[in-house]
Amino acid sequence: SSDLFRVHSPGQGPSGTGFLVRKNPGPGQQPKVVLVTAAHVLDGISGPEARLVLRSRDAMGGYSRLETTVALRREGRPLFNKLNGVDVAALTVSLPAGAHARPFPLESVLDGEEKSARVLRLGKDAWIPSYPAKAESNTAGQPVLRRGSVASQPFLRTPKSNTFLVDVSAFGGDSGAPVVLLENGKPMVSGLVMGMLRETDRSVTPFEEKVTHMPLGISIVIHGRFVRQAVEMAD
Repeated sequence: SSDLFRVHSPGQGPSGTGFLVRKNPGPGQQPKVVLVTAAHVLDGISGPEARLVLRSRDAMGGYSRLETTVALRREGRPLFNKLNGVDVAALTVSLPAGAHARPFPLESVLDGEEKSARVLRLGKDAWIPSYPAKAESNTAGQPVLRRGSVASQPFLRTPKSNTFLVDVSAFGGDSGAPVVLLENGKPMVSGLVMGMLRETDRSVTPFEEKVTHMPLGISIVIHGRFVRQAVEMAD
């Protein structure tokens, strides 16, 4: 969880989940750390800045909450990159002194090739660390970890197959969370949570029109290859 943080607007505004990926440096460049989340999370924060709930670690191994500000816009223009037609955004960040973070290596994000099909399979256990309904698991700001399973054929060749399903409930605040699989004990990011499946019922009486949304307990997940594309786009 040292690579995963809550992203929120100052005050009581929108909140989501973000995670860090270490971008491979080009020739003569320093390694960069990229914050990845759902694009609608950053779009929903209307101001120029967002808040990141980080953590620090002392010499005894104790964790403390460390909250910092990240610039999102300059003169109204977004500093983050978004993929066209896919709900993923990425922003290169500089972490404050004292922040304890271990970003995912880019190589641990599944790219949709043959290896991904072996790792990401129907029925496989999936782990989702996130901040449902802004909930933090302790005062240090660590995420809540939930366990589900892959609920659809991830690589079935169908039109617009940008997403797959995971059998775990999704809530407000989960958007942007990584979906992590274990392969030989190594965490692999298979995708990013963007929303939930729900059933919508409409009822009409002479005096009332009512719309009810019933969550189905299933998360919609964007494939990891789009996470990789967003990281590569980040300046």
